[in-house]
Amino acid sequence: MFLLLLALAAGLSGRLEAAKFNHATLGPIEIYTSDGSENTKRLLCELLEVRRQIQELVAPVPLPNPRMQIVIFSRFKEYQDFLPEKNVLQSGRTTVAGFTASEYGLTVATVMENEFGYDFGRDTLVHYYASYLLQSAVPDAPLWVRAGLPEFFASTSCRGNKLYIGGDFMNHRNGMKEAKKLMPLERLMDDAQMAQYYGVAKHDNDFYHESWGLWQQWLANPDPYRRPQVNRLFAAIRAGREGDFATVVESFGEPAALIEAAHRAPKTARGFAPLMSNPDAESLVRGLVFTPATDLDRRFAQAMLVSNGSKGPGALGYELYRLAEANPASARPAEALAVLAMGEKDFANAAVRWERARELGTDNLFAYLLPAREALGARTLYLSLQPQLTEALCAEWRGYLDRCVALDPGCADAHYYRTLLEAFAEKPDAAAVDGADRSQTLAVRPMGYLYLAIARWRLGQTEEAHRILAMLRDYPRLDSAGRARITALDQAMRQKEAKQD
Repeated sequence: MFLLLLALAAGLSGRLEAAKFNHATLGPIEIYTSDGSENTKRLLCELLEVRRQIQELVAPVPLPNPRMQIVIFSRFKEYQDFLPEKNVLQSGRTTVAGFTASEYGLTVATVMENEFGYDFGRDTLVHYYASYLLQSAVPDAPLWVRAGLPEFFASTSCRGNKLYIGGDFMNHRNGMKEAKKLMPLERLMDDAQMAQYYGVAKHDNDFYHESWGLWQQWLANPDPYRRPQVNRLFAAIRAGREGDFATVVESFGEPAALIEAAHRAPKTARGFAPLMSNPDAESLVRGLVFTPATDLDRRFAQAMLVSNGSKGPGALGYELYRLAEANPASARPAEALAVLAMGEKDFANAAVRWERARELGTDNLFAYLLPAREALGARTLYLSLQPQLTEALCAEWRGYLDRCVALDPGCADAHYYRTLLEAFAEKPDAAAVDGADRSQTLAVRPMGYLYLAIARWRLGQTEEAHRILAMLRDYPRLDSAGRARITALDQAMRQKEAKQD
């Protein structure tokens, strides 16, 4: 869903000169902007610093890095002129910021000119990007992590050539109670008790204030010991632990009373101050070059925004057909048409467009994931130790999934389907199995370990197969039916091994 934040109109009036847009790419990030290059780079650096920080906290699991379209307007009038009339918000308010996470990538849009200044709206974009990254790497994170960590990173700021993390967001600092009145951490970290306070429109309750304050205390701290503790905490959550206070105590290796006392220590102004996290922001955007935007750049960016609405593309589809004819070697018109078709829920047409984009060598990994996912997800694959997929089909799907992994090593779905394929291929590919295992992304979809065990066993790596099944059987979040399936599979392996002996 496209997030829209609204602010009162900034009183725009008078004649405005036609906006000049620039275009740039940086890896999988595509930028279309009418704002100055410095402001544009500033937002990009803030997003990339949040990515760098979260990657450090969740390592060794790689974060996903899908296509991201960033569209920046310096004035609201430019936004109005940019989108088809029926897609523009018709009200007395200004659209400040929007963020979308879709199967085919991320879309970030913002209007820089608003009466509240640069930080209004921009900080919420950063917040939602942090939430997306956290959810991708640690989908079972408890509520206090999901609430507090993105709020902490939302205030990430680029000033000069330096990046800072931490600082106030949503007025949490003034909302914090005095130290002796804070909730016990055991309560704050209990999902059952906090569920009623999570997900509200305004993050103005004690749960949000104190979750933010805890991460502010832990991460806006120059002492190096805390981050390895947080890294161990996330590893425990990925391994199936609840992420409650008991998990924190175990991961931190400190007495519960000491952690509680540190949380309740009187907070000073310095305790809420930002921390300089990167002295060289420019290092994050090296190679970024802006050039005047073309008509194709404009239409492509329009498609990314329009596809997230519900009113259809209008004449934009025709313009993209025209651009496809004028740019026969470019995959971008086909990709844009695919995205528009998905927005219209015309999935059959979208599949055709993605196939065309794939033929033209698109670098959007979704074009390659889609056929492999549909083929493997739709097939009935019995939980057995026998091959169920022909080599001809496996060769095609391996090619797609290999391309996905090359484009984005952090794509958990690609590694998951890669593992499933090798588990039931006629001849499992040992290199592909090793690559999926090394990726660490199967922790995002733990049942992928079941297919990994089958693939290992069929490759003759029987001890490793039994080790994986034992690890999975001990996974705390696994239900009794899942444990029974694992036990049955382990027994089937051992029976076959006994016959071979």
